[in-house]
Amino acid sequence: MVTRAKEADSTKEVAEKLQLEIWRANGQTSDEIFNLLKLNEKKDKILESPALSTWVDYVRRLDSVKERKDNFVLITQLEKYYCSEDLARMLASSKSASKEGIIDDLQELQFEKWMAQKKDPSAVDAMFPSSDLASFQVKLDFKKFYKENIDG
Repeated sequence: MVTRAKEADSTKEVAEKLQLEIWRANGQTSDEIFNLLKLNEKKDKILESPALSTWVDYVRRLDSVKERKDNFVLITQLEKYYCSEDLARMLASSKSASKEGIIDDLQELQFEKWMAQKKDPSAVDAMFPSSDLASFQVKLDFKKFYKENIDG
């Protein structure tokens, strides 16, 4: 029933929210949903998957009912599957993808986490010693983010 409702434009949004609530009520973890949505099979193509936004919504829903919220829950969850540096490179090189909003949100969360860990541009430069384009883009993006947020 939920699957059918997801197919019709008029009921899609409600059906997706219902599906998330069913998973939550059944006690399914974000890792279980990650696997259920086959995101574990996407490897470095995860950011291109339409299922990513469903998983992101589910992780946010799980965190919203917790007594103590985790501002970095999405990044922490993704870092179970990808090291911080690889995730940063994937985000930087995927910014032109169709899911730019999600990509931007995830990159901003990762940068906020780094700043909470007291990382500055020189620390991030040290994390990415190679000169590949994705590493360069991460360093450039973080420097910009850092400058915009260091005073605030």
